[in-house]
Amino acid sequence: MAWTTPKTWTDTGVSASEFNEQIRDNETWVKAALTTIGQTSDSTLGQLRSAAYGCVLIRTATQSISDATDTTVTFPTGSMTEQLDSDGFHSGATNTGRITIPAGGDGWYLIGANVAFDVNATGNRSVWVELNGGAGTGTAIINQNNASFATFANRFAVEAPYLLSSGQFVTLNVRQNSGGALNVLANDYSVRFWALRLFAS
Repeated sequence: MAWTTPKTWTDTGVSASEFNEQIRDNETWVKAALTTIGQTSDSTLGQLRSAAYGCVLIRTATQSISDATDTTVTFPTGSMTEQLDSDGFHSGATNTGRITIPAGGDGWYLIGANVAFDVNATGNRSVWVELNGGAGTGTAIINQNNASFATFANRFAVEAPYLLSSGQFVTLNVRQNSGGALNVLANDYSVRFWALRLFAS
């Protein structure tokens, strides 16, 4: 069905075929166009939005990472800022390392993180994002590994699009083998973790 340019009406009788073409058919066309872009209801999560939809977390305190141990970075109340949490993606009290997709939030998301380890010349550093798990229990969907540096912090930036469904969650995970505990930092390159919806599915 094609869009019909609305006519300019005059004070004459209107036929059923004109009503069908000008009103019914054009409204059907508009509904189909909105459905194509994922606008299928007037619910809160279904509305087209000018503001960002998703979650951006910033860790405001260092977190100590044990040697040779897969560890989920957490974002508990008092040690983080929710720069964005549009619809209850994150809790600062329960499962604080998770960004969880809320009901009705299915879609393509841009998942990413920044992490910096404290200076230490020994071993390697790893950063990855897991789906439906943490500290090696889920499925890794983004990862990066680096050798350590002697004179400056190991810095990571990982990012990728991923299709997520309601109830699924992602976590930010790290590992280091410096021979002792090592902090992820909370200074000018503080830990950031985000999931921003690009398109509804």
